[in-house]
Amino acid sequence: MADFAAVVEGDIVTIGENCQLLVNGQIFTGEEILSKREVLLANGRIQTVHLSSRAVDHVTVVDLNGGLLAPGFIDCQVNGGGGVMFNDRPAPDIIAAMIKAHRSFGTTGMLPTLISDEWGTMQAAADAVRSAYRLGLQGLLGLHFEGPYLNPEKHGAHSKNQIRRLDSGLLELLGAGDLGQVVMTLAPEMVPAGLIRDLTNAGVKVCAGHCAPDAHQIADALKEGLVGF
Repeated sequence: MADFAAVVEGDIVTIGENCQLLVNGQIFTGEEILSKREVLLANGRIQTVHLSSRAVDHVTVVDLNGGLLAPGFIDCQVNGGGGVMFNDRPAPDIIAAMIKAHRSFGTTGMLPTLISDEWGTMQAAADAVRSAYRLGLQGLLGLHFEGPYLNPEKHGAHSKNQIRRLDSGLLELLGAGDLGQVVMTLAPEMVPAGLIRDLTNAGVKVCAGHCAPDAHQIADALKEGLVGF
């Protein structure tokens, strides 16, 4: 038997060390709610979901007190939380505060999101994410740049003064490969042909937002790799 594996025989569960058993809860799978089930965790990962057991050895039992156990939310656009905003001071401790605040509401993974700002602030945001990864910050999945390459007529909450054409160092900044999953929201009609393809090839997920493209422009963007709106 591999380390931390579980053996389920009838209603008897025998397990290895460093395991938790979540009991007395309702389990939402994404499609249905299961009752009279238990969840066995080893090193923070689900090993089994099984019928309630009569006997359990060598495990820490966690009583859910009838609560609902569900997968954590993943939020791809988080501008702030816990009394802080990422644009105000992009730094690892700000990211940690945001993650802590949103975790209390069920979000277990997120992309800190920088809205349209100066190039230096974009660089600081990338540096903050790199540093947070080096610190082993749990719940950090990458980085989302919403802007600044947007349509100024569709600026919304973004400052028109920060909306601009392409910065020369963008591909180098976003394609370094040490930022987790990078998402960029831009206006397809405002960027050079081929940019979306270059970003996609660098591993960036490109979405359209704050934009007003015509049908041909959006079709071209989709061909280049646009994945969201």
